[in-house]
Amino acid sequence: MAILTLQTLVALTSIVVGAIARDYPISGSWFKHFKDSTEASNELDLFAKIGGDTVLLRGAHLLNRTEEEVKDDPLFAHCEVGQ
Repeated sequence: MAILTLQTLVALTSIVVGAIARDYPISGSWFKHFKDSTEASNELDLFAKIGGDTVLLRGAHLLNRTEEEVKDDPLFAHCEVGQ
């Protein structure tokens, strides 16, 4: 009966993880807040260069707003408020 040493176990684990990563790359990532648009652009460009294609961001907090507040908000100028 062969006894695996820690070094052998680490080597085997590295081979298995390497094979899985090659076949199933991680192409998405969660990004925290960027300090400005330049940082965001640089980070996302780098992420795309290494094969990233999916970005998860933290959304804005939900606010209870009246219909009038939504109509007056420039961020929603292109939206139509229906019945």
